[in-house]
Amino acid sequence: MNVLALLKILWRLRQLLGGVSVEQVLQFCAFSRRLQPRIAWQELTHVGALDTPPKTLPNTVVAFLASAIDVSPVQVSGLWNALREVVWLPGFNPAALSVPLVDEFSPFARLAQSFNLALEEFYPPTRVCLRNTCPEFINTGRRQALYNPTKHYASLYTLSRGAFPVIVVALHCRSCKATFYLNYYREQREDQVHERVYYGPLPEVIQAEKHMLFERQLCELFRAQTVHA
Repeated sequence: MNVLALLKILWRLRQLLGGVSVEQVLQFCAFSRRLQPRIAWQELTHVGALDTPPKTLPNTVVAFLASAIDVSPVQVSGLWNALREVVWLPGFNPAALSVPLVDEFSPFARLAQSFNLALEEFYPPTRVCLRNTCPEFINTGRRQALYNPTKHYASLYTLSRGAFPVIVVALHCRSCKATFYLNYYREQREDQVHERVYYGPLPEVIQAEKHMLFERQLCELFRAQTVHA
C-alpha cells in the first residue's frame, strides 16, 4: 500500500477515527504485527492465504487491542480496515518468532558507527551546572549552561538484548570546570580534591566503568539471584 492509498482510507474513516491519536495508531500497528500468528490462525483457512490479511479480526484480538490502546472495539475495527495491509507481513513463518513492524536494532547495529551514531546515546540529565558554588551562579544567580561535549563508545548490558555499543556524552561547565557525566558530576573542592556528586534518584542506566554500562533491570536481576542463590 502506498501513502496516497492509505490517506484516502483514513479520510474515509475520519469521523470514526477522529479521536484516535498518532501514538495510539503506532501502538495499534505494533501490537497487531505481534499478533499476526494469532490473527492468521483464527481467520485464515489455509497456509496459502497467509500473504493476505483477513478483513476482520478475531473478537479476542479486538477486545485486547481496544483495552491496550484505550479505544473502542469499533475504532479497532476501523483501524484494522485502514492499516491491515501496512501491518501484515507477507510470507511470515507462523512457526518462528514474530517480526516487529520496525526493526530499529539491526540497521543501527550495521550502520550507526559508520555515521558516528549509536542505537542509544546517553547525556547527563541536566543542561546547566547544578553547583551552588559555581562562580556564574554566585555572581549572577543564573545557572551556567554546559558546553564542550566529549563522547566515547561504551557497551550497554541489557536484560532483553544483551550487550551492544552505545555513545556516552559528558558535558563541561566553563565557569567552575565541573564535568557532568551520566550518573554524577565531578567537582574540585577547595582542598583540590576531586569529588563525585551523584544525581538522584536511582538511574535507569548505571555507568559502572567508563566503557561499561548496565541496565537497572539487569542489575536488579543479578541482585535477586545473589539473594536467592
